[in-house]
Amino acid sequence: MTATVYLRQPVGATILVPSTAVMAENARPFVWVLDGKHRVHRKMVEVENYREDGVILKSGLTSGEKIVTVGVLALVEGQEIRPVERAQ
Repeated sequence: MTATVYLRQPVGATILVPSTAVMAENARPFVWVLDGKHRVHRKMVEVENYREDGVILKSGLTSGEKIVTVGVLALVEGQEIRPVERAQ
């Protein structure tokens, strides 16, 4: 399975991520974060606002972390993926 992973530039003290990256379980939002071994891990986040161009996160991620933005419904904790970097 492949997935696109990237982290958009911060908006002020917040981080803007694609809406496809944010999931929820029991009304608690989370994203899948990619570790150095290309394995995914669920990370809880705090949503500040939903916008047309993405979701503004108030907390939970730090700049430089890679998140999964496509195929998130099929992932399980610790699953290895092949990341595809976003073309600039």
